[in-house]
Amino acid sequence: MTREALLDGAGNLTQLGKDLLFPPIRKYIKNYTQRHGTFKVLGMSEPTSLDDVYTTQFFNPETRPSFESIEALEDTLRNRQRRDFNLSDDAKLSGIEVANDKQYLLVLGGPGIGKTTFLRKVGLEALQRKKQGYQHQKIPVLIELKRFESKEINLEAAIAEEFNNCGLPKFQELTNKILDDGKLLILLDGIDEVPTKHISEMTTKIRDFVDKYQNNRFIISCRIAAYRQNQNLQRFTDVEITEFDDNQIKDFINNWFESQTQKAQDCWQKLSSGEYAATKELTKTPLLLTLICLLYRKTGYFPRKRATLYERALRVLLEEWDASKDVKREQLYKGLDTKCKELILTEIAHDSFVEDNLSFPTREIAQKIEQLLGEMLPEENFIDGRAVLRAIEEQHGVLVEKETDIYCFSHLTLQEFLTAQYIYQDELEVKKLIVNYLCDQRWQEVFLLIAGLKNKADGLLLEMEKQIQTYINTPKLKHLLVWVEQITDTSAGDFKPVGKRALAIANAYALANANANANANANANANALANANALAYA
Repeated sequence: MTREALLDGAGNLTQLGKDLLFPPIRKYIKNYTQRHGTFKVLGMSEPTSLDDVYTTQFFNPETRPSFESIEALEDTLRNRQRRDFNLSDDAKLSGIEVANDKQYLLVLGGPGIGKTTFLRKVGLEALQRKKQGYQHQKIPVLIELKRFESKEINLEAAIAEEFNNCGLPKFQELTNKILDDGKLLILLDGIDEVPTKHISEMTTKIRDFVDKYQNNRFIISCRIAAYRQNQNLQRFTDVEITEFDDNQIKDFINNWFESQTQKAQDCWQKLSSGEYAATKELTKTPLLLTLICLLYRKTGYFPRKRATLYERALRVLLEEWDASKDVKREQLYKGLDTKCKELILTEIAHDSFVEDNLSFPTREIAQKIEQLLGEMLPEENFIDGRAVLRAIEEQHGVLVEKETDIYCFSHLTLQEFLTAQYIYQDELEVKKLIVNYLCDQRWQEVFLLIAGLKNKADGLLLEMEKQIQTYINTPKLKHLLVWVEQITDTSAGDFKPVGKRALAIANAYALANANANANANANANANALANANALAYA
């Protein structure tokens, strides 16, 4: 990078000023890169360079699809032939290209989708001046808005402080001039991380600040649920970061494992196999993809019990992510802790899954929350279920509003896992599950997760076997079951006896059903036995 290119960002200062400021500008670049060019999350032992693992991000215009009714939304979710609930099929826009095109840009998205990462990357691009990167000759300044937790909101002072922190103390005195001259790329990260009572004031301050220094360029980030409650930034173009598609997931994995090309290939191939379809669904969020890559780099495989992975992913969303960013969220009610929220989510997940609902009206969920919290927090005289629902969406992103006053889970995988959590410790619920849903393909993942959550799955498998036996209505199939018992008693292998029996029963019944064209229960049996087959490996 040439001296002239570096000095361009300093604007119309005198030549003497440029000469004096040149060494500090180099120091600023170095310090800015050190402060904002690495990340360390989810218990990583060493920081990682953002440039090394960065995967191109894309935007959609922030517009939600409109549906005539909740039934229309349900039909759309079911007919997509995908496990994810992302409803936007709009043409995606390159994030850097949009940042080049829009002077005032508001970047929205759920937790862990990469909003902060994008702001940091644009700042680095502005310093690096790459041909295909950020094209405007501006000095980037990144302000984490969570710092205004209690003190007075003063953006000019925050920018001057950032100059000082990055090695440009002389720029503190010149801050107002540089702002007046429009020489800055101002990156304001996390409106949603400002305490709720200050968000309205913060939005007003930002709007006034932008009006005063309108010749600069601005990029602001905010969680989408929080912004919908407070849309006051009229100058700004709203865009939403898209979830990762297959190409982005593959690129991220290749970048993450760097020279370990074989491990990267193995990781991607496993995720791409049908066996890990539910796990792959989580990788559409960069934060959870990072978690999965960390686990795979450490062990070389995914946890045998997928419930272990999903439990960790849920813990990341409910607790660890905000804690790692040192964001302090306000409690709506004393005692409304993570455990309470998790109990609420398991109830919502289970009840909606039993009713075969992928989406649900705000009114119904708010009423359920009020009922549950009324039992959990009897000392509270009034509970606002809608406020709690909004807080869960804003802070954790496990539930999302897909249409006005219609919610669903952000990932089907999380809904299935929370449903399994609701059931697995209650033997009566487990028996009801087996009787009612053993033949239902929709519940197969829940069966697998319950097996993973239980320390021993033998009892579950035995109950499943009993239910399977009720489907036997011909002497030929009864004889086949006796034959299966004899085989499993004498066979060797890695499976426990109950697992071998379940697997053998599955294979035997699959053969029986293939030959029993007139058997009305063929499909039901096949589905039930597919569950038993998979559980032998759980």
